[in-house]
Amino acid sequence: MENNNYYTIYGINIKSDIELPELVKVSSENPNYDVTIKLGITPKSITNPLKIGVRYQAKKNELLLFVDNIANYYIVDGNLIVIEKLNNSTDSELRLFLLGSAFGALLFQRKIVPFHASSVKINNKATVISGVSGAGKSTIIANLINKGYTLIADDISPINISDNNFFILPGFPRVKLWLHSIELLSMSNNFEKIRPQLEKYSVIVDNFYNEKCIVDNIFIIKTKNYSKVTIKEIKGIEKFKNLTANIYRKQFTVPLNVEKEQFDIISKLSTKVRLYVIERPTSGNSIDEVSEKIISASNAII
Repeated sequence: MENNNYYTIYGINIKSDIELPELVKVSSENPNYDVTIKLGITPKSITNPLKIGVRYQAKKNELLLFVDNIANYYIVDGNLIVIEKLNNSTDSELRLFLLGSAFGALLFQRKIVPFHASSVKINNKATVISGVSGAGKSTIIANLINKGYTLIADDISPINISDNNFFILPGFPRVKLWLHSIELLSMSNNFEKIRPQLEKYSVIVDNFYNEKCIVDNIFIIKTKNYSKVTIKEIKGIEKFKNLTANIYRKQFTVPLNVEKEQFDIISKLSTKVRLYVIERPTSGNSIDEVSEKIISASNAII
């Protein structure tokens, strides 16, 4: 029996067979939706794939993702995701990879560049915070939210261009945090585990901006083995290289045949925004100091 659930994420209206409690609901009376999510049987393989990775196959407008013991996801034409649930996977695990890698592929198919980054609204514009896993970007975002700033997106911040302006498209009102970060920041008790074997949680955020927001600054967080926090503005070709390096699931770009769109968007973006690298110590608690440097740079008038 088909269940219709209607949501919005990244400016995309969705009709889904499964409930997605993380997302913002929209009225079922509006029949206009851009993407359909279905439970079903996925193909075992893609015909003539351009790339066969360890856990995916892909070619233009098609990507088949395999997540061991969780599900297979088939993403097609930027408007359909078919999910084949495996074994005894939990609903939260199913949604974790749907809203992660599967949606990353969907965004590429829709000619939108997803950054591996979180975003908040500061000074009425989007401040984007990127970095490798473990760099502390979600903890920094949560700290900024605690200081009164508004969440736009966590972990994936899609960038779209319109009228020569670049916008972050809004995600959903949650951030993913490790338990020690929740305790460090004294976050609310309104959270749930994302996987049974991990002490990582999806934390509900009240302060959420569900509109596209012009990008102002991008910060890349790195850790170094020394005692102070430093900030440096990046310019020239290094700006382009740093932006490209922080694209979410960038290994999908070649087989999905979206390299040109990605290159064009990043090239134009690099002329429009300020980019900073913040290096923080690997040990100790520098989250508040990093947050203050981000606030100061975001509020600076150039």
